[in-house]
Amino acid sequence: SRSPKYRHLLDQELTLSADQISVLSVLMLRGEQTPGQLKQRTERMFGFHDLDALQTTLDALASRDLIERLPRRPGQKEDRYRQLIGGNHLEETEADETRPVAPDPEGSSPADPEPVAPAPRGEAVEPLPVPQDTPETERIEGLERQVNELTRELAELRALVEDLREQLGA
Repeated sequence: SRSPKYRHLLDQELTLSADQISVLSVLMLRGEQTPGQLKQRTERMFGFHDLDALQTTLDALASRDLIERLPRRPGQKEDRYRQLIGGNHLEETEADETRPVAPDPEGSSPADPEPVAPAPRGEAVEPLPVPQDTPETERIEGLERQVNELTRELAELRALVEDLREQLGA
């Protein structure tokens, strides 16, 4: 095949069961969720028979510091949960607290906030090294050389055409 293949190893690295993977996946993809939302949204990956079974999974993940329980918001009857593995879990709470409730009276929408890097939690994670000597890198470099050569040839041809126009008086 032409594209590199990758395999997800999170479940093996953290020794997670299928129910834990499903809950963690939904939290990573959708952000903060209530237990009811989690039960509904994990149904295709893992079928919890009731909310107590889901709560057991949530407690197990929380005891390993993979998720955390958030306090109830005013007017809500359920706690919310969020993942702590990575991403913008700190930004979501701050954004919710600073999000305007009513639209701007002049009808204009507030400017989108600048993205903020998540605060480090525990040890800093180093990015994976980018391989330099891959067939794709060589292919890209070859294509770049071809484009540069063709650009140079095109400039020469344009100059020749312009000279011919001047000689012919066109």
